Amino acid sequence: MRKGRAAGAGLAVAALLACAGGFAQNDRNAVNGAQEPVSGAQMPPARQIRMVPAKAELRKGLNAKKLKPGQAVTAKLEQTVTLPNEPALKRNTVLLGKVDAVVASQHHGNSQITVTFNQAKLKDGTVLPVKVTVMQVSDPSIAQAQAEMDGAAVEGSAPGPAPAPGAAGAPGPSPGMPAPQPAEPMNVPQGAAASHQNGIPGVMLRSNIHQSTSATFLAKGRNVDVPGGTQMQVAIAFIPKGVQVH
Repeated sequence: MRKGRAAGAGLAVAALLACAGGFAQNDRNAVNGAQEPVSGAQMPPARQIRMVPAKAELRKGLNAKKLKPGQAVTAKLEQTVTLPNEPALKRNTVLLGKVDAVVASQHHGNSQITVTFNQAKLKDGTVLPVKVTVMQVSDPSIAQAQAEMDGAAVEGSAPGPAPAPGAAGAPGPSPGMPAPQPAEPMNVPQGAAASHQNGIPGVMLRSNIHQSTSATFLAKGRNVDVPGGTQMQVAIAFIPKGVQVH
């Protein structure tokens, strides 16, 4: 994707993960919620967990030169998220996690950071187990610039609904030209993995909804540096009691 794409881009993720005491890995049918017959011993009934899209902000930066495995990482939700059959996660709910692994750059070598967000802390202090997969990230400066542009556009717009094409005072389509169509939301493929250049210069994001980790950030020839305030498009799900993510 282009580096300049802001975090405000739409995200549509609705992945079903089939679980039998844990998350299946590298199984295309798990994404579609399908079940394959298993010969021999019967498998326990599968449990489906629906991941929903959300926007979050990284609260503190991640730098491969400074981080150690086990250190805490946090993010906050930028919007209220409605989870199936669970209480809504309100805006500013804090996502808690930790650093799983760090490889710092040595002699201009490559580096990487792996993190996992596995808890959501509500305003009243309640902590819920969640699974979070980071799908996209955007540099905070880009997100800020986009927010300022959006605000300027809103302030400069005239109040009231726009007249329909062809109405008095409203331009209609030019002869021979097709009428404009409503814009469609950007859809993220329902595949298991995402690995691409994001809006942070020099940083690659690698993630997979079938893995327990939330994201791995990589950089070539230098230390990974993900600044605080980074905007993240994530997929999030509540983890039912008794289900282990591994």
